[in-house]
Formats: sequence, C-alpha cells, structure tokens
Amino acid sequence: MHRIRFTIDSSPLLFFVNVHSVFDCYLDNQFRPVKYIADETQKGKKKIATYLFNYPDSFFTIDMYDETNTTDFTHKMMPLRQNVYDGISLVFYSRSQIHNKKSEQVLAFWEDRLGKITLNFKGEAEAVKIGALPDPVPAYYLDGIFHLKGIAGVTGPFKGWFARDHQRPPLRAHLEVFIGHVVVELESWKRWEGQGTKEER
Repeated sequence: MHRIRFTIDSSPLLFFVNVHSVFDCYLDNQFRPVKYIADETQKGKKKIATYLFNYPDSFFTIDMYDETNTTDFTHKMMPLRQNVYDGISLVFYSRSQIHNKKSEQVLAFWEDRLGKITLNFKGEAEAVKIGALPDPVPAYYLDGIFHLKGIAGVTGPFKGWFARDHQRPPLRAHLEVFIGHVVVELESWKRWEGQGTKEER
C-alpha cells in the first residue's frame, strides 16, 4: 500500500480566499484508493471526511463531521460497482496509462458526490517547457474533461504532461478552478533520476 499526501494552502495575497487542506490517500497496487482522509479548513471551519473502500463487497463508506460543530456528523454507504478515483489516485492512474493511446471515462468522487472524468491518452511524445529546467523535457500528453467539481473547484477541460521516462513524474497541467484558469508546474523533486532523458515502458 502506498500513502500519498496532497496539501493546499491559499496565498495570503488572495485575501478573499482562505483555504488550508490536507488530503491523505492510501493506494493499492492498482492505483485504487483504499482509504482517503480529507482534512479541510475553510472560512474558520474545520471539516474532516474519511472514506473506506471495500472492493470485494462492492461498497465504500463516508464519515464526515465538522470539528467546530460535533453534532454535524454524516455517515453514508455508497455502491462500488467499478473502480472509483479521487484527485490523487487519478494522477497515479493516469501516470500508469500515459504511454497508451486510448480514451476512457472513469468514475471519481468528491465529498459525497460521484461523477465521470474523460481521459484522452495520446500515446505520443512531445516536449514541454517548465521553469525548473533549462531545456524542454520529453513528455507524454493527455487531456480530458472533469464532469464534476473536485478539489479547489477543479472542473471542465484540462491538459497534462508527464515526463517520458521510467518514473514519469507530472510536469505541467492546465486546469479550470474556482478562481479561474491555473497552470501547475513541477518546481522541485527528490530522487527523480531521468529528468525525461530515459524512456522505459
């Protein structure tokens, strides 16, 4: 099992946005979430949600509560008839498929809602420029559409690039979020060996 942590801290320069969130996702070897914990603070309210996925019995549970109001507690059981992804596991699933040429729709969740995401894997190499490196990096490209609203209000069309080497770290993404269009880039890394120079499928 693999544990991935994703954090969001809004910039103090955006005085109208105050978001501090931590997301922990535990993945199995198929890049499916087994356990997911969302710890979010927005407008002074701290909300925690825990998701547990039971694939053999085809259901998952959601426990949500407001730490500032302990009487506000929700427990739900949801059907699990196919693999379902969150924003973190979706990145790792895409990373595993990025060299293929195919289009598919996967099921994703956000809070207690389910929705579809269209993924278009191009299977072709192109170079992408990121500020952390002096030269363009050989990369795989994909695009698609979020048919639901996810972390930070992500929705609608998106584009993404992963390095074309055996580690395939995400390099760049174009996303639509609640504050508008954003570009996300890799700025620093640990133990990335290839830096896009060695391909391995």
